[in-house]
Amino acid sequence: MYRPAIATFLIFISLTTHDPLSGSEMPGASMIQPSWDEVHDIVGEICQKIDPNQIDVLFGVSVGGLVPTALFSVELENKNVATISARSYVGREQKSLKVAYGPEKGSIRGKNVLLIDDIVDTGATIRMIKKLLLTEYGAKAVKVASLYVKENSPEYPDFWGEEINDWVEFPWECRKSS
Repeated sequence: MYRPAIATFLIFISLTTHDPLSGSEMPGASMIQPSWDEVHDIVGEICQKIDPNQIDVLFGVSVGGLVPTALFSVELENKNVATISARSYVGREQKSLKVAYGPEKGSIRGKNVLLIDDIVDTGATIRMIKKLLLTEYGAKAVKVASLYVKENSPEYPDFWGEEINDWVEFPWECRKSS
């Protein structure tokens, strides 16, 4: 399977399981650390369930959904990508969702959108953004894809890779210690 080296082109800071002040590991749920190969495999498996002809625009949720969106773009051969910034976590604590920095309103009017995020926990992020895309942006339809979904989440995406109960540290979130 073709594995583009997208990771070498993407450099950004993401929420991690490390305390930004102390650099130490934060307590809580057990953690899994999928490799780049595992992430590529999950994206490939999800994309096999998606008809690329039914998707006009890939819509990534920043920050966690940016790398998956790039991988979906390659796998689905769709370069029509938009992003929106959404944040509800401070460390491992979920707070109220804040959404900002979306594309121009009307830019996806009448389009079929695939909303992509790294993980669905409570579903609050995807629920709010999906509603926003349909009502304020005029999307024709919105489907949701996520690499992981928390078991017993009140909201499930249309397409997902694995159900988990763990905290996930993705390869693009790992930091080398100096």
